[in-house]
Amino acid sequence: MKRNVCLPLVLVMTLSLILSACGPTPTPAPTPETITIKETVVVTATPQPTALPEKVTITYWHLPDVMDVDLAAKQVAAFEAAYPNIHVEVVPISTETAEEGILAALAAGVPPDVCQMNATEVAKYAQWGATVALDQFADWNTLKARIPEGAIQTYYDHVYAMPWRTNPVMLFYNKDLFKDAGLDPEKPPATWSEFLTDAEALTRDSDGDGKIDKWAFVAYPDIHKWYRPFFLWNPLYYSASGGKDIIAEDSSMAIVNSAEGLQTMEFLQTIYSKYAPLDITSYTDAFYQGQGAMLMSGTYMVPRIRTAVPTMNFGMAPVPIPDGGPVNHAITHSDERDLVIFSLSKQKEAAWEFVKFISSPEQAVTLMETTGMYMVLKDMTSYADVTAYLNQDPFLMAGAQEMNYIRLPVANPKNLEISAAFANELSAALVVGSKTPAQALADAEANINAILGVK
Repeated sequence: MKRNVCLPLVLVMTLSLILSACGPTPTPAPTPETITIKETVVVTATPQPTALPEKVTITYWHLPDVMDVDLAAKQVAAFEAAYPNIHVEVVPISTETAEEGILAALAAGVPPDVCQMNATEVAKYAQWGATVALDQFADWNTLKARIPEGAIQTYYDHVYAMPWRTNPVMLFYNKDLFKDAGLDPEKPPATWSEFLTDAEALTRDSDGDGKIDKWAFVAYPDIHKWYRPFFLWNPLYYSASGGKDIIAEDSSMAIVNSAEGLQTMEFLQTIYSKYAPLDITSYTDAFYQGQGAMLMSGTYMVPRIRTAVPTMNFGMAPVPIPDGGPVNHAITHSDERDLVIFSLSKQKEAAWEFVKFISSPEQAVTLMETTGMYMVLKDMTSYADVTAYLNQDPFLMAGAQEMNYIRLPVANPKNLEISAAFANELSAALVVGSKTPAQALADAEANINAILGVK
């Protein structure tokens, strides 16, 4: 979700006054920046409706695309049938103006009770005291047991978003291009060395005109965009570092200028310089048209590929890992949308019941059927109806198996600024070529530490 970083001073001041007067005392934290919301998924059966004294109304803001409108309609209807004393007003919000709308609603003292939020944005609102700490609810620990540990973000030791739905990042590959290059189409690369070996065979001049027209990998030429590293750098670096992010878990400092960081950067530099076309305008089109044989992206690509190129013979596999460890399976990025409850809500208990309901295992199949995304659940095949649905399609099952290996960036109010600073250094090393991998990492760490206020 795109959002403006510069906010009108009067809006921020007004928001601070309202929250201090009407909401809980804000948790001390760094200066405001970008925040994401998380949803919680229940491992047990959906709790019985809590008896409320009278009928209440809560508001729910969600994305405006067709699948989200459809999903909201289905889930709200099911919720209101189970909780007849709670009415849910549904409001679609534009992804382009979501932050402005939320801030304006907060400043006016009338935010929604429940809102979808990108996981990378949650900490910003939490630092203002604008969102409710979900771990204050008595049944949080019960719900927590069903959520993959890497999908839960904590900010100052509290959880402010319910992990809800996600697309784990995986490796997509064109089986026909593998076969044409003399490779086994049923054996995608599992390690970095296998990836580079396959890349040599896949990068070739297929028509004999002296120019390479088939490439091993579709990279992101626009890696400078703040969100791009999540789909390329993060899964590789998580696996190389044993699950570390580019900043420390306590946000005390940047830790990316490391041996694992250099290993990852040099691996990517090899890919960008030898095995990926950089003169493309659309990474998806390049993959659809067979210009590149492999692509790293979220599992939302499965229905997109099937729609764009129904005849493509493609596969999906875990992201390759470094040879020799430190992990035996890739740790991948969770492209996650979560649920938050705003502190100014006058119906927090009702809002909590709604959040629990739409993120419960009983709603997992509805979510997957409607959006093609996964509910954030650990051990998804432990639920009979979910397993039956996943068994319809090997791609669905393959993505579900990654849910135990997902993680999110460290929660920090300045996530957007940090991500943008790092993306610029990636671009300098991989696309522009103005810096060596070591220089880019050193500059990235220095710039991120400056954002974090490290002296």
